[in-house]
Amino acid sequence: MACAKDTARCDLEYWRKRQDTPLCCIAHLEEIMRDTHAALTACGVDYWLDYGSLLAAVREGGKIIPWDTDLDIGMRAGQWPQLRDAFAQLGQRYYISSGGPSYQRVNYSKTNLVHCDIWIFEPIGAALHCKSLPKDDFPPAWVESRGVRPFVGIADCPVPADPEGFLELRYGERWKIPLRSGWAKK
Repeated sequence: MACAKDTARCDLEYWRKRQDTPLCCIAHLEEIMRDTHAALTACGVDYWLDYGSLLAAVREGGKIIPWDTDLDIGMRAGQWPQLRDAFAQLGQRYYISSGGPSYQRVNYSKTNLVHCDIWIFEPIGAALHCKSLPKDDFPPAWVESRGVRPFVGIADCPVPADPEGFLELRYGERWKIPLRSGWAKK
């Protein structure tokens, strides 16, 4: 049975059993990403693909990792007016929830919580820091300039200028090896 906006997301039991994410959930993630990219771009939010979404854009040729359960976007703090404008557009189709000042979430609906996390990084000393991800600080130079990669049918998703180097920073030198047993560790 496929999930929809008016049903709960598919039970995560498939993930615990190391099975692929159901195609209905993948389709919802793709839809969320296309609409989120369009709204963020239209409103001038400077963002980049991060974590599993960046990994998918680089390693999986722009397709969502078959067992991934969400999307990840990073952005620098200080863009609240633009982000609010983007959420005004997205809120007509999706349920927006807040994790406080360090992340926001674009959910497929209030009932179906398939989602895109938007991680907000602020400068702390010589690093960009997200309060929700305290061990994932990185030098701002990694995202000061950008490239683009195709992702879920979007030709120009913003990525760090050196996405392979950024993935190595995030996951270690084994980032190219798909691991189903959870998130890759350094």
